Order: sequence, then structure tokens, then C-alpha cells
Amino acid sequence: MAIEAAFCGKCGTWLYKRVDADPFRHWYLVQAGTTELEPGQEAKGLWVEAPKIELWVSHRAPWLAPVAGAEQKPEF
Repeated sequence: MAIEAAFCGKCGTWLYKRVDADPFRHWYLVQAGTTELEPGQEAKGLWVEAPKIELWVSHRAPWLAPVAGAEQKPEF
């Protein structure tokens, strides 16, 4: 299994991860708080969509609200 990762060229923050194994082959795991675009804006040829799933919500900071319309998973 190979893992692809992208990092910010300015600060080194891990932006996203992707693996080539099923069932995650067609998914990008985007780190929360790393994008400045609103859903629907175009970025470097990719179409940015609203998050579909939030992971590890059992550890969410109490001041953060769930992403509207995203499936909530307590863990990964």
C-alpha cells in the first residue's frame, strides 16, 4: 500500500493524505483547517466540495460545531 501526502511549501503543515488501497482509493483525507476556499471554488484544477464525512468526532473540541450535512463518525 502506498500513501501520498501533500505538505504546505511555506509552513510544512500536512494538507492531505491519500492511499491506493480499497476502500479509500478514491478519497482524499483533508486535514481540518488547511483550506482557505469555500465549497465550490476551484483550486489548481480540482473541484473543492463540502466535506462528506467528519472523522474522530468523539474527540472534537467542545467549541467546534459539526459540519452541516457531513456524516459524523466517532472514530476512523
